[in-house]
Amino acid sequence: MQVRKYLAESLPKALVKAKSELGSDIVILETKNVINHPDYPGQRMIQATVGLEKQKAKKIKKWVPPTVDSGKKPKKKQTYPELTKNIMRLKI
Repeated sequence: MQVRKYLAESLPKALVKAKSELGSDIVILETKNVINHPDYPGQRMIQATVGLEKQKAKKIKKWVPPTVDSGKKPKKKQTYPELTKNIMRLKI
């Protein structure tokens, strides 16, 4: 198992770093709060230890963070009267 540690301001940010480097098949092994890290004095940071199976490490999947707004509007759902009209048109 390949094990790595990531340090970030929050757990989601640490996991984004891990997934972008190792792929989406990571396993969270440990998380802990770190205060006064030498690189970030006076800040509260999260350290996430993640693992990845060696056999899966050969086939690293490119992980893309999810987007909040894709720009596409959801397809409008038909109401019951509209469905009934469409069914009646098909029978005729």
